[in-house]
Amino acid sequence: MAIPIECKMPDLSNLKMNELMASLIISRLVDGSRCDLDKKLILYRNLFVRLVEKAIWEYSRVRETIINQIDDKRGSIYIFTAINHLENCINSVKRLINLFERIQRNKENPFSIDRTFKGIIKSYSSQIEDSRNSVEHMDEHIQKVEIKDGQTIALDFNIDASKASIGKFEISLLYLAKIITKFYEFGSEFAKYKTMSASQKNNKVIKKK
Repeated sequence: MAIPIECKMPDLSNLKMNELMASLIISRLVDGSRCDLDKKLILYRNLFVRLVEKAIWEYSRVRETIINQIDDKRGSIYIFTAINHLENCINSVKRLINLFERIQRNKENPFSIDRTFKGIIKSYSSQIEDSRNSVEHMDEHIQKVEIKDGQTIALDFNIDASKASIGKFEISLLYLAKIITKFYEFGSEFAKYKTMSASQKNNKVIKKK
């Protein structure tokens, strides 16, 4: 198991996770009676915002713990804590991907998601899913003798913490940060949503960089 000597994980401290929930609460208290989302989308929104905040929190703890490990001068071992947080983060992002797909398929969904955003989610989702499934089903992989020499049975960081691997799968932590950021941007719009006219519903596009 490698212990990183550098941390290239992007800093997501600019994503103010508590602002998402605050926006959602304000929207519900001030304009709840005027919100034209159907009941299912309202529940999806509540869950989506909570999972985005959880993903940001877990990711930030991974990065913080790795930095603490690098800076430690007493020989303490923090890496297993970082692995635990990364497992939780990946699981939250996988749930967000599934939820995002349900939101897109909902006929009452007022948001038209542009192709770039959809492409980003699609491109990164396989890494997320493969890593998450390996974590969840590692006992089965061991039972079926699918773990080769040199492969790990838990998430393992590379030397600069830009990637992690488990079994035969690898996940880019740079991509992980990017997909969390995209979900945060969408969640911000979703949390503040109140009502749209019919024409706005047909033409609105949440643009993602």
